[in-house]
Amino acid sequence: MPAVDSIERFTALADLLIPGDADFPPLSHTRAPELALQRFSNRVGANGVRLLLELMPVPSADAIERLEGEEPVLFFELRFATYFAYYQQPEIIAVLQQLGHDYHAAPQPNGYTLDPFDARPGHDLPMTPRGSYKATDEIETIDISTLPWFQEAEAP
Repeated sequence: MPAVDSIERFTALADLLIPGDADFPPLSHTRAPELALQRFSNRVGANGVRLLLELMPVPSADAIERLEGEEPVLFFELRFATYFAYYQQPEIIAVLQQLGHDYHAAPQPNGYTLDPFDARPGHDLPMTPRGSYKATDEIETIDISTLPWFQEAEAP
């Protein structure tokens, strides 16, 4: 895990992505910062973390915008790790549920409520059915060796 200074700067940076509002706490008020930094580090490696911290000596909205423009892959990984770590926190899930969202930390074993299946064509079935069904014991092996993309390339 990166040093404490890295965690503090990463947290300040991540708070710019998730500053919080009247309903949601900022990222720094959850247990997400270390998890987000660990996930970010796992995806970009130590050099990616080092580059991020070099590009952001003082986290600011301008620095975030520059990062997004100059290092779009690094920005994507930062946002990805930060959002996933934040939205899996129990207190964030509780807020989502209090706001009326059918959201579970993991959809199993409860699953999600779905509308009943409507088997009329044009609803949950296509207007023109395509394809067919074969039972497992009806499946036959076919010879694909004659297809052009399976031919051995001739040596030049």
